[in-house]
Amino acid sequence: MESFDQLSKTGMSPINATAAAMAYVASFAAKLHTKQTRKSGGSYICHPLDVMTALAEQIRRANDTSSAPEENLDILRAGGLHDTLEDTECKHSDLVDKFGYAVADAVKELTDDKDLPKDVRKALCIEHSSGLSRMAALVKIADVCDNCKTILGKVPPEGWGEERIAAYGVWGSQVVEGAYSALDNPEDSHRTAVDQSYAQGLIKDSPLEIDRDGKVSVPANY
Repeated sequence: MESFDQLSKTGMSPINATAAAMAYVASFAAKLHTKQTRKSGGSYICHPLDVMTALAEQIRRANDTSSAPEENLDILRAGGLHDTLEDTECKHSDLVDKFGYAVADAVKELTDDKDLPKDVRKALCIEHSSGLSRMAALVKIADVCDNCKTILGKVPPEGWGEERIAAYGVWGSQVVEGAYSALDNPEDSHRTAVDQSYAQGLIKDSPLEIDRDGKVSVPANY
């Protein structure tokens, strides 16, 4: 896939270059997830596309001109591709070839080791969340917030009782809180402010809530 700069050099407008890049990501992910469904029902591809859309909306709201277009596009690419290594036959080398190391490495950070028991994977996800890279942290927040919209909302997975739903909310809030803390860049206060504003927007658009100290929780009404 050509980069934003390469597409722009062909004479394509920035808007069209962005559209072409995102269409390619959506098509690539859709082909990989084509036979998968969400636990709550429906086509699985809706989830990565919703993650990518949520990230795009936060970038649009912030209108941060200090970020390079390619940098923002890579965040969106990682959002659309975040489950490809974990849930499909796609390999890290495939992502490197199509989207570059930055995206491939972020997706790798977000990939659980499915050889481990589920409870161990869940615990490691919390443990590792505070050490995620900037790109991976933003995608992880968008990912968990999107899942919380479904699981804590009106369409939980079939067979999930109130206790399991509540447990997911607690787990999700811990992961999001850790990922939020990973966005704190002591060497770049502007970058920290912009990234945390992205994250706050993602959280506020979900059933979760965040306080001034970066503490994430599930409201009492959920």
